[in-house]
Amino acid sequence: MSKRGRWKNILLRLLAAGVPGRRRYLLLIIFLTLFAGLKAQDWTTPEIESLLRTYIKQWYEVEGRVFGIDDFEPEPYPLQGANIKVTCMGDTTVFDGTAVDKDGGFWVSMTLRNRLRDTRLRVTISYLGMQTLDSVFVTTEGRSDGVSHYTVVLDSIVLRSHPITTEEVEIIAELQRMYQRGDTIIFNADAYEMPSGSVLLDLVRRLPGLKYEEGKMRYLGRIIEEIRLNGESFFERDMSIALNNMPTDKIKNLKVYEVPDDTLNVMSDNHLIMDMETKEPMDRTLFANISAGTTEKFDRYSLLLNGSVWKTGGSEVYGNFNRSNIPDEYTDAIKSENTNSYFYVNKKIGKTSVSGSVSYNDDYSESKNSVYNKTFLPSYTQNRINENTGTQGNRGWTGSTNLSGRIKEDSNWNFNVNMSRNTGNSATGSSDSILNEGEGLISVTRQSGKTDTDNRSFNINSSFTSNFGESKRYNLNFYLNVTGSDNENTTLNSSENRFLQLGDSVRLVNHRILTPSEQTNCYASLSLQRDLSGSGYASISYNFSRYQSKSIQNYEDILDGTYGTVKRVDSLYYERRNGSVENSLSLDYFYSDSLIRTNISGQASPAVMTADNDQFGRNEHIRYSGIRYNASANFRAKVFKKNQLGFNYRFNNQLPSATQLSTVSDYRDPMNISEGNKNLKNEFRHNFGLEFQFRSWMRATVNYGKRYNAITSLTRLERETGVRRTSPANINGNWNMSEYLYLTYPFSDISVGLTFNHSLNHNVTFVQSFTDSEPKKNAMDWNRFSTGLDVGYSNQYWLTSLEVNYSIEKNKSNYIDNRSGGKRITADAEVSYETPFGLGASTTCRFSKPFGYEMASANQMECIWNVSASYKFLKEKRATLSVTWRDILNSYKGFSAYSSGTSWYETRSFRESSLFVISFHYRFSAFN
Repeated sequence: MSKRGRWKNILLRLLAAGVPGRRRYLLLIIFLTLFAGLKAQDWTTPEIESLLRTYIKQWYEVEGRVFGIDDFEPEPYPLQGANIKVTCMGDTTVFDGTAVDKDGGFWVSMTLRNRLRDTRLRVTISYLGMQTLDSVFVTTEGRSDGVSHYTVVLDSIVLRSHPITTEEVEIIAELQRMYQRGDTIIFNADAYEMPSGSVLLDLVRRLPGLKYEEGKMRYLGRIIEEIRLNGESFFERDMSIALNNMPTDKIKNLKVYEVPDDTLNVMSDNHLIMDMETKEPMDRTLFANISAGTTEKFDRYSLLLNGSVWKTGGSEVYGNFNRSNIPDEYTDAIKSENTNSYFYVNKKIGKTSVSGSVSYNDDYSESKNSVYNKTFLPSYTQNRINENTGTQGNRGWTGSTNLSGRIKEDSNWNFNVNMSRNTGNSATGSSDSILNEGEGLISVTRQSGKTDTDNRSFNINSSFTSNFGESKRYNLNFYLNVTGSDNENTTLNSSENRFLQLGDSVRLVNHRILTPSEQTNCYASLSLQRDLSGSGYASISYNFSRYQSKSIQNYEDILDGTYGTVKRVDSLYYERRNGSVENSLSLDYFYSDSLIRTNISGQASPAVMTADNDQFGRNEHIRYSGIRYNASANFRAKVFKKNQLGFNYRFNNQLPSATQLSTVSDYRDPMNISEGNKNLKNEFRHNFGLEFQFRSWMRATVNYGKRYNAITSLTRLERETGVRRTSPANINGNWNMSEYLYLTYPFSDISVGLTFNHSLNHNVTFVQSFTDSEPKKNAMDWNRFSTGLDVGYSNQYWLTSLEVNYSIEKNKSNYIDNRSGGKRITADAEVSYETPFGLGASTTCRFSKPFGYEMASANQMECIWNVSASYKFLKEKRATLSVTWRDILNSYKGFSAYSSGTSWYETRSFRESSLFVISFHYRFSAFN
């Protein structure tokens, strides 16, 4: 196995074994970015190896080959399936194992977060009916990328046959921790010592190569699509049911294997299955859970109930109910409530599976935010303050039916129907003030509104997939999707506009706005892919889409404050009918080996867009046709053995939409009117990138991009009323470039990484101008530099991390003498501790201090400190008590700020940040 492949296995173990929160997400992002499609070639980056050094102090490896000799085969032959067990002599509780492959080879790798003084390894090789090798070996010590590396290489081990004894059979059963039978990986559950009350998820986190995160489980990077029970599908749509409920003491083995495409209802070409083999036959399971929580304010609570029943033969029933008004930690809401329920049933009839589900939700939230904006214009400076409050409520249901089955050995089909209806109501209130320095207050607008929505939608989709040809190298996929929706919106809008430059005149508006709309979309695709002997693939695909929509906007004046007396405002009425038809052809080629890696793809999509608009008796018909292009090329090569050099290029264009081309004006917000531009042109984009990597210590990238005919906004301001009229427009001269440098060096127990980033954006935009003057352009250079230090340390029980970042942003406009900008220091720390007896605790701290910004309130410091702990107890550890104290210092301010060459912005959001949350969870299970 290559070094890259070994690091890949270790990385996946860490993801499954408890890397703390934020760093786990970073590790996952690095993995998905760098391993996707690499076919396990020896490609590596300094960022990955620096992060891994935080969680690995010693790395043990044993590899070799095992052969057998018996009376019938005097010549040595590969002893496939022989059991390998490796135990650390410095700590005999640390052991791992595998099985010999079809060529007689094996490889066992173990990583430790603590250091052992005795680095010898005990290697036991056994096979039923063969002699057993049980010896202690002195390891060869080395150092690889800052990690202490201990290896044992066994060239060729030959086991001779001899009579089987009962004692030996018992020993072998103890040794089978993980082995391979053909293409199936088998984990022996009894070989993993699990605490009382452990469930499948606890076991998965200890298995090498397996990880579960954000609802997805992967084995060696490949997604596991389904969990089965004794070979039968087990709640295929929600594997968390098995992971969170199946007791490990009921499981004999876990099998991971690949199944043909025709057995699953997905379009992916990678299908892995995890199969739970139980110690006793099971024909029925029952799982139930209850969770309840509250805060120090007892008017906050949460309640969760769920239950599931499975019966052999393909019968499944699942339901849940959830009610909570405890706000999420990172949700900007001063109040939130949600109620949802779900019911699902599935029945398998022969080779056909029939399933249905229905769900209901009822959500409510309240929000508050404010925005301050200072805009520097050639002839004056404008200040704007906006404050908003709002409530939002939604209620709806969704129902679905699914049919799937097999046609032939290598082909399957799927048909699905979904229907939903959602109703909602919202209320908003806002105050918007505009002031021009030197001229005084221009206008003050106060608005209040209430909107009722009613949305009905459907979705019908079907698919067919087939593998064919020699060794099933060809894969054919067909997919069809039809969607439609019908919406009815009613808005009551009341506004008061004071125009101080017009003799302090006042405009009062009291409107009812009716906006019914409907849309349909049809999409179909056909693709053919050929595998190129494991070194890459080539594919061709065709896609077709057709979209149609119709919307009406009908304004009515409310004359008496009620619905009883209304009068239609014909000047604001419009009807829009948009449509588009697009065909696309795509080609894709990928190749990778130990020296080079390349990926080339291209797509051409001819499109025709139409728009028919009717506004106040004025009819408009627009027909626009064009071709969307998207092409990319990526190349990477090894240079001077351990170094890498890469190049990438991408080209694409953007067609204007029918709405952007329409000359119909949108008066929904009388102070911000939107208009179209029938002369809008295509936008073209080019992006180039270079990358160089020096061993595992340094990686540097340079990127450059340029836009032609960039589609931007042109805003014109009415001098006396402050009304903004915005329309799309083309502009040239936009480009950007960025540089990135990462440095790291391996230390003994500490992982250290240093990052430098710089970006320069040269943006050419239209300056907000008055309607009675010619539009003016502005060229702005936006510079941002940041540097970060990342330090990590861990041992057997502790995990700690610290990230410190410093950033500077500077902006310069071509008509402003002084530069604008600001600086910011941020720090994130995380410490977690896990005990052997079920108690866990962690704490996080996020520090932020901006300074140098124009607005004093935006320069306030934040230090958000969280602490959490959990404990499992009762029989079989079925109960869990958890406590979390959010934002202990009540430090959340909600301010954020940024600047451009012509503007300063400050925003503030409000939420309930400091909370003490306590929760209790209990699970129940029954079998047969």
